[in-house]
Amino acid sequence: MTLTAQTKIGLTFGQIVAIIVVVFGFAMGYANLEQRIAATEQKQYYLQNTLVLNQRSAETYRIENRDDHKIMFQKIDQMLVGLSKLK
Repeated sequence: MTLTAQTKIGLTFGQIVAIIVVVFGFAMGYANLEQRIAATEQKQYYLQNTLVLNQRSAETYRIENRDDHKIMFQKIDQMLVGLSKLK
């Protein structure tokens, strides 16, 4: 058989084919791992940016709510003062 025949380097054709398959298997696994790492890093970058934007939005809403509540409480105080003058 051809796969069991010895070559000049002392390995059989079957062993050479097996080594080539293993090396390409490792290379494909490494490439797949690199692609997954890159995708994960990209997703992490996106999530960090989204988090920063959400934090800014929340802070803006908090400030606006505080200002709105101040105005509402001032109006309530004015109404109470007006009601107390009616008595």
